[in-house]
Amino acid sequence: MWELGIQVGYEKDEKKLREKLEKLVKLGYRFVFLSLFNAEEKRLATDEELEKYSKIVKEYLIPYTTHALFLTDEPDKQPNSIFPYQKEILYKANILGVKCITYHFGLCKGIREGEDFAFEKCLNRYNVSVEDFRKLNIYVLKEICKIAKEYNLTITIENLPSSCLCDLGTTVSDLLKIIKEVNEDNLGICFDSGHANISGLDFYEEICKAGKYLKETHFHDNIGKISNKNEINDMHQPTGIGNINWIKVISAFKKIEYKNPVIFEISSDFETAEINITNWKRFLEIWEARFSNFKWSKDEREDMVVGT
Repeated sequence: MWELGIQVGYEKDEKKLREKLEKLVKLGYRFVFLSLFNAEEKRLATDEELEKYSKIVKEYLIPYTTHALFLTDEPDKQPNSIFPYQKEILYKANILGVKCITYHFGLCKGIREGEDFAFEKCLNRYNVSVEDFRKLNIYVLKEICKIAKEYNLTITIENLPSSCLCDLGTTVSDLLKIIKEVNEDNLGICFDSGHANISGLDFYEEICKAGKYLKETHFHDNIGKISNKNEINDMHQPTGIGNINWIKVISAFKKIEYKNPVIFEISSDFETAEINITNWKRFLEIWEARFSNFKWSKDEREDMVVGT
């Protein structure tokens, strides 16, 4: 069965960090989703901060992934203007020792508060069309993938909630089109369960479509789209504290023979982490009891949509 990972943010207090990591290990987590940001001071962490943070974390958990912020510069600037920033991001990811780094396709510098769900306002302000902006993102993403190869990093793009960033990357089909156009072998998909639920997507179908391109997960629960405010919808609750059909998720994982760690993008406080792993294990028990004897035929596997 899959090994589990959880998000652990940057913490400068070594004692607090060690206490948290010890509890997570006891609960059964083995991998970790690390941060590039000093959230308390609202900035990128320095190389020295990341070195100390990752050194401590590696005593307890295995680094697997981290999250970037912007993919491109302001939409009207030259594409290459973002590369010094991206080189710094990838260098810092290498310090953390992660295998993957996740981007939001379409997220740019210059975006104002609330414009992620009214993105045409942002593009109109820069007098840039959605089509031209998408081409810009394809170009930048391809160059980022090339740079990432220097560090043996896999770049992933995650599915976003519906109506976010002009729906450039809402469904797995959207992401597969991007991957095909970028055409770099170190580009894959991060499946975000919370975003998929807000978008009303079928988890089984989406994960099966991702197939071999699914490199990591950002798993968390919610109750779908209940508001026009994403901060209300995107709750990042532990598994089972929402209405996501986790049996469908497990079934899809089994069908595509997913082998990477399952990473949860939730709070790493003890109560949340404990609820999450307890519920996840219970869903696995239910699946094993009711569906483990089902076998897909060779034809079913070959006919399955896998990254097409």
